[in-house]
Amino acid sequence: MILQNSSLAKVMVISTIDLESKSSAMYSRLLNYCRAMNALGVDVHISSMKFSKIFLKQPNKDLITEQFKHKEIRSQSQIYRMLFKEVDLIVTSKYLKQIMKYCEEHEIDRVFVCTENFALTLLALFYSKIYRKIAVIEKNELAIANRVNYQFPDAILARILSVPILMVDSVLMIFRDFAALFYDGVIAISTRLDGVYSRLSNKTIVRIPILCNPNQNSLYDPSCKEQSKSSFDICYAGMITEKKDMLIDLCELMDDEELKSMNCRLHIYGNASKVSAKLLGIGVKKETRFENVFYYGVIPNAELVEKYHSYDLLVMLRKKSMQAQFGFSTKLAEYLMSGVPVLTTDVSDVEMFLDNRKSAYILKCVDYNKENLKTLLKFILKDQNRIGVGLAGKEVALTNFDPLNYLSQFEKVFSLSTGHQCD
Repeated sequence: MILQNSSLAKVMVISTIDLESKSSAMYSRLLNYCRAMNALGVDVHISSMKFSKIFLKQPNKDLITEQFKHKEIRSQSQIYRMLFKEVDLIVTSKYLKQIMKYCEEHEIDRVFVCTENFALTLLALFYSKIYRKIAVIEKNELAIANRVNYQFPDAILARILSVPILMVDSVLMIFRDFAALFYDGVIAISTRLDGVYSRLSNKTIVRIPILCNPNQNSLYDPSCKEQSKSSFDICYAGMITEKKDMLIDLCELMDDEELKSMNCRLHIYGNASKVSAKLLGIGVKKETRFENVFYYGVIPNAELVEKYHSYDLLVMLRKKSMQAQFGFSTKLAEYLMSGVPVLTTDVSDVEMFLDNRKSAYILKCVDYNKENLKTLLKFILKDQNRIGVGLAGKEVALTNFDPLNYLSQFEKVFSLSTGHQCD
């Protein structure tokens, strides 16, 4: 790729992303946004209100960190954060004043807001207008996902208090989504969000689906996978909750005598909710109550991506829900990029990108039950074209989720004039 007449624009990311754990879906998306902007010659600076740090340049390598000289802004009380984090205008304002001062000192004229926090969404818009910055916001399904998968606390008093907090939070979510209409640009991750904001706003709206690093699995060759192994190993990675991905059904199928005779085994990675941990029977040594189900807990994402290659099938059986209708899953994109065959359901934008039994195995939600799932698993085990399905899925990911394929959208939404040309 040749960049001509690069404007050398600078973009400051304003966020509430956990930049230290490096494990969230939003963190992965942000790195891929940065890869695209770097390819356009944009100097990207990343900050988070959560940790009050600046992360500079080189997002495709280890991020270089530089502590703010100012005192760290962070509410110490857990109760305070639970009750007021969405409306903490004072702390948010202090954070943004520091960020805007940093932007003025480094001549940064564009801000990219990545948050589902009400106060930060509102005040970032306000301060960007005062300081005359071009402001772009990303809209995704995170807020809805949090509500769909919300786990009420066990304590009765905490459970009672959670109800009005959730009601207030839902109202704030509506106002937060409305505030996005006044930004200079919106990056929507799904066709549904793209349609909503395109109808309601005359500002620049672009759809950029879930992006994935194409280099993370570049050395994988499925033809080199050990052919002599007798087991068929399935992998699930993600947040483990009884409300999501029908994981309990899959675990119970591993005890099915017919699938056991075919040496079917399930391997699970991710953080388990208390309820799901009980359902799975996860013990102190991470054992489960199912003979052929193995739980490994949380491991770094880079290590997890390498683990995918040792499995025969990657699964994400998401059911129809408000969360599932807002875009393509980050984890599903990572699955596909691995080149390992994928089993999923037909939620949201899945069938826009994938063809059943050609680039993935897709189970219709309307046809979903454990017996149909079992029948499909038996088909996949015997499918002679299984490796071909995995490779076709990877081609779909390379074509649709490589950050470098969306440079024109980033140019448009950030009002860049790089005049890039592709060889």
